[in-house]
Amino acid sequence: MHETERTLAIPRADTLLSDTTLRVVGMVGGGELGIVMLCDDEALLRQVAVKFLRPDRADPRRIATFLELARATARVTSPNVVTIYDVGLHEGLPFEVMEHIPGVSLADHRRAHGGALRTRAALSVTDGILRGLEALHDAGIVHGAVGASNVLVSPDGRIVLTDAGMANVAMASLRPAASSAVRFRPQLPEGKDARTHEVGEAIDVCAVAAMTYELLSGQEPSRTVAGRLRAPSEHLRLPGPLDEALVSVLDDPHSPLRTARMLRLSLEGVARRLGDESRTPAVLLVGQDGETLGAVEVSLGRLRRTVEVSRATSARMALLALRTTVIDLVVFVPDVPDLGAPELLSSIRALPAHGETPLIVSGAVGDVADLRLLERYGASCVLPGDVRGPLYSSIIDAEIDAWVGNRGRRGTYAYPG
Repeated sequence: MHETERTLAIPRADTLLSDTTLRVVGMVGGGELGIVMLCDDEALLRQVAVKFLRPDRADPRRIATFLELARATARVTSPNVVTIYDVGLHEGLPFEVMEHIPGVSLADHRRAHGGALRTRAALSVTDGILRGLEALHDAGIVHGAVGASNVLVSPDGRIVLTDAGMANVAMASLRPAASSAVRFRPQLPEGKDARTHEVGEAIDVCAVAAMTYELLSGQEPSRTVAGRLRAPSEHLRLPGPLDEALVSVLDDPHSPLRTARMLRLSLEGVARRLGDESRTPAVLLVGQDGETLGAVEVSLGRLRRTVEVSRATSARMALLALRTTVIDLVVFVPDVPDLGAPELLSSIRALPAHGETPLIVSGAVGDVADLRLLERYGASCVLPGDVRGPLYSSIIDAEIDAWVGNRGRRGTYAYPG
């Protein structure tokens, strides 16, 4: 045991820290390396958080690393990185003075929401974390331990990264650590040293992708027995670009999204596509079969939320509506006179805003192979034309409720029997 370990101690409540105007109120948190105390600043009349290195970890090398990282982080200006005001020593024990954020950890926030967040809420959290990482990485700092316990959610919703570089303190080195608070381990480039700065940044970003996966699904990323990464969409319905971005970051060692900036920009595009969740969903009915589309409208009326319904009796009208308005679901009867079903499906999928919009084809004719061909052209769900009456109503109710009612993921096909 080091000599310092026998003599250093965390200051008790009401202690005035050496050479400061900070008086200890009490402990508010802690981890393997540090203890966080709430202090009153008697000069500026405000409260601050003060992190002390644990006495049993405070050997000379760790003390030097702790102070050097605190000084480096103090130069980072970002609303998504906790602000460092000062550093010092109290009777030989190092500390850093930080802004006090009276919020909760992301881990507690997630538990309070049942273990998972809605898509836009999860993306908003991820955006804040990635913005904080961008600022740290631009300053040459690898976080090294990104996890839900190191992210704070303030009362006004601000997302704040804490504990930047503390993994490096554990190693008593300024070289980036290869660890992460997330247990899932991403694929790394072959032959690359995980302790290099470039790979350290990528591991930070992979940790954020893994957290986003868990925020959305309530489950950590995992692999099959064959080693394949299970995509988030295997647990819930997600926009394709979001699914692809997370899988790319976690599973492709050469993914261009393994930087904080690139992943943030990619997910921003997904968030824009999702739009405002409070907006009334819009459904476009395409076709001329009044009986089938009327049954769809009856089904929409049974939803427990209001939807806006519009109709298009030709492919030209449908494509114009899709180019000029926000549409959340298309139900298509393949009887329009100006384009066949495969051509119209391909044309819809080619529109930048509708690569992942749910498309239900109702009243399709042909054998199973013909119906599955429509899937390859972009159909999300195919209902055969011989499905009528109560069976049709039950199937279309379930499918619409899944896509518009936000009740989770359903299979691509629904066939009679």
